[in-house]
Amino acid sequence: MNKIANFLNQHIDGNVYISNHVLDAFSTDKSIMKIRPKFVAQPTSTTEIRKLVRFSHQLAKRNVGVGVTVRGSGNDKTGAAIGPGIVISTTKLNRVCEIDVRQRLIRTEAGITLGELEAALEAVGLTLPISADPSHTIGGLIMNGHTGDLSGKYGSILKYIEQAEIVLSDGEIVRTELLSRRALRKKKEQKDLEGSIYRTITSLIENNPALMEELKKKPGLSGYRNINQLFLGRRFDLLPLLVASQGTLGIMTEVILRCEYISPNSSYFTIAFKNLADALTFGDVVQKYDPASVDFYDLAIFDETAVAGKPMNLISKLPSSGYLISASFDNYKKRQRKRIIRKLSKKYKPTSFATAVDGPSHETILKNIIGTYLNSTSARPRLPLIDGAKVDIDYLAEYLEGVGQLEEKHKLSLPVFGSLATGTYSVRPGIDISTTSGRRETLDLLRDYTDMLYKIGGTICGDSPEGRFKAIYSKEYADAPALKELDQAVKEAFDPHGVLNPGVKIDANTRSSIRNLRTNPGKGIIKE
Repeated sequence: MNKIANFLNQHIDGNVYISNHVLDAFSTDKSIMKIRPKFVAQPTSTTEIRKLVRFSHQLAKRNVGVGVTVRGSGNDKTGAAIGPGIVISTTKLNRVCEIDVRQRLIRTEAGITLGELEAALEAVGLTLPISADPSHTIGGLIMNGHTGDLSGKYGSILKYIEQAEIVLSDGEIVRTELLSRRALRKKKEQKDLEGSIYRTITSLIENNPALMEELKKKPGLSGYRNINQLFLGRRFDLLPLLVASQGTLGIMTEVILRCEYISPNSSYFTIAFKNLADALTFGDVVQKYDPASVDFYDLAIFDETAVAGKPMNLISKLPSSGYLISASFDNYKKRQRKRIIRKLSKKYKPTSFATAVDGPSHETILKNIIGTYLNSTSARPRLPLIDGAKVDIDYLAEYLEGVGQLEEKHKLSLPVFGSLATGTYSVRPGIDISTTSGRRETLDLLRDYTDMLYKIGGTICGDSPEGRFKAIYSKEYADAPALKELDQAVKEAFDPHGVLNPGVKIDANTRSSIRNLRTNPGKGIIKE
């Protein structure tokens, strides 16, 4: 291993590490899995990433498997940011290359964090309307197809990507762009891997029209279902296929993003209901006012945080049980926001379970309360096992009933929190995975939860792909063998030698994934 590390260090300006403390630090992400890499590389440029990938590619051609896993901030909750081969950290690829204020475009390296990006944009009056932890890298958000609280109004991150630079599995570069029929034909005539990819992908689309239509009806981010979005009229763009691919089709190194003008402030209307029917009725009403977000919480969450010293003081009096909805409005003109809040207050304030405020303090208080809930000092930590289920609003009542049944069966507290605007919901079970019984309990709950979602037409891959962990009991291919064949063909087209993030998404192996579950509780702050 020293010889390989020395060889790689001679060919890049960045560093390749094999010391135990570095390998241990990169053996976990925000999931409950642990895989120790053989090497950790911190390249400083796209060229160096190409060299590392080309090295892995050459070994793979000789049947020596040293796969490449790309990692941003290590915030992935599905095990997709860890791997047994070379882990490439993009932390040094964090430059803002240029900003075009007039066209609202920013070109940046993929390792920049959302916080760093927003700081650069704020200086020129722009923002990327994405709701996520500021420590997430842009590359990580894109490769996980991020769907945050603001997606209901502004769309997912895919909507804001103009162009991306991708390192392919053989170390060559693709720059995505919207191609005319003539330009696409020229791409397909190329004799390299890029040409082969364009030929294969267009053939898969053209030869499977019924499957492309079926994909439009399937929710979630599993597999490579964005393949049905590549033809835009008479034009073609490879980009949607790479979004949510979790580094299994290519490594994003640079991206051009389209931004929005900053809204000066937000106003909030928060209300609690004793029963779900009233909460859903309010959800329908509030959607007519074009909210930026509509967050949904089981009131049991606030009961638990009150015990930890964080009472819900936004509303003077809460019902003993029920649901809380907090809607935010970011209209540019303050008088428009005031008009909306006035109408909602007039209708709902008499319930005494409602409050209206202007400014960011409201959101901060809510986030602090949720942070307390997620990071309680319980011996059974609340880990992100089954975050981000996608549930159609028409089946939300059945979903909540199903979660209640799981609470009884598994003797767990599973209060739901999520977004009515995006239809994504999470539960954080308190399970001690440091014990054999705890790990068995984790797998049993995941199986039952996935089965329940499948029966109501939902998916466990609502706001993130399957990675390694969610793939253990994924139901996406249960009734669709043709879909699995399609996804396998896509993967083989991009990565014929299995270099990129092996063991993730369709390559996930149930036995291997279970074997790599952590034997100790997660460390550090767990974030929503």
